[in-house]
Amino acid sequence: MKIRTPKSIGVADRTYTGWGLRADVLKQFNQNWGMSARIEYMLGETDISLPQSPASTLTRKQDDDRLYVQSELVEHFDKSHIGWLPQG
Repeated sequence: MKIRTPKSIGVADRTYTGWGLRADVLKQFNQNWGMSARIEYMLGETDISLPQSPASTLTRKQDDDRLYVQSELVEHFDKSHIGWLPQG
């Protein structure tokens, strides 16, 4: 996925260019327990241009790389496990 998004922020202009990879995994251990996991790596760069005067512009380039990891342990509950849960 490659993204290029020009956006105006008041008087400044911002442009983001980047791409990323994402993987999701689901694993069932038994009838009631399972796990979900996600990993995402994004490479990107943000350019900001801010006019200072008619003759000069302040330009800033910033790396926007990030790694996101998430995992969850999931259990199935029903009314036989917890009495106050609604039926179904």
